[in-house]
Amino acid sequence: MMLLTVVAACEYGFLQFFLLQEKRLADNMKTLSSYKGIGAKVLQHCKEKKVNLLAVLYEAENAHCPKSRRVSMIGPKKGSAQVADSSIPPKFGLTAEMRKGGEAIRRSLDLKEIDLGFIRYTWQIFVDFDKDGSDDASILEVRRALKFFNVYLSHRQTQEIVEQFLLDEGEGLPEGEVTLTYTLFTALLFKIEDYSLGATFEKSYVHLFYTLPRSKQCDVVSQIAFPVLVLACLLFFYVLLPFY
Repeated sequence: MMLLTVVAACEYGFLQFFLLQEKRLADNMKTLSSYKGIGAKVLQHCKEKKVNLLAVLYEAENAHCPKSRRVSMIGPKKGSAQVADSSIPPKFGLTAEMRKGGEAIRRSLDLKEIDLGFIRYTWQIFVDFDKDGSDDASILEVRRALKFFNVYLSHRQTQEIVEQFLLDEGEGLPEGEVTLTYTLFTALLFKIEDYSLGATFEKSYVHLFYTLPRSKQCDVVSQIAFPVLVLACLLFFYVLLPFY
């Protein structure tokens, strides 16, 4: 019985730890949602002008800085070369025309530094979860990034949502692997709660298990393991009973 008490105490400790962690992750979504208004406007302008979201941040950061001090506040991506006055990798396509479009968006919306917080925030997340350094987010990377916002989906559900999102954005579906650029990745984050509401329910218990938060996974495992452990202890007791 002492063993069962210890196991129950450990389970409770793990459960509380996961609940605190999920509360922090839920706060990440609240932080992002606070930028939903300005984020939707900026992303809509980027879509209309076909401008990379990073171009808006680049021009906003350097709008009032002397040329000698023009250093982007965006951290450099791992393994990417740097251009002369920015740490945005050249492969992101910040051409002169793209930067001009970013400046036009900044001026039309009169963006302040505080309005650009969501770009810096989502860019850091994109960099952290782009593990293969491809500068596009795969389905697996999107799924892992969503967990950072306390959104838990299976691989199939994530792909389904990404494909629906791309169709709604008028992007079409690629023939090969489905991926998201940084700008589309950010746009999806603002709409993920709406899309996840209609995600197809997983029928497989294994896949369903992976759509649960860690606290619920811990609870499910405990509900199965604890009775098994009780029966194992009773069986062990009856096996040893003749030797007393």
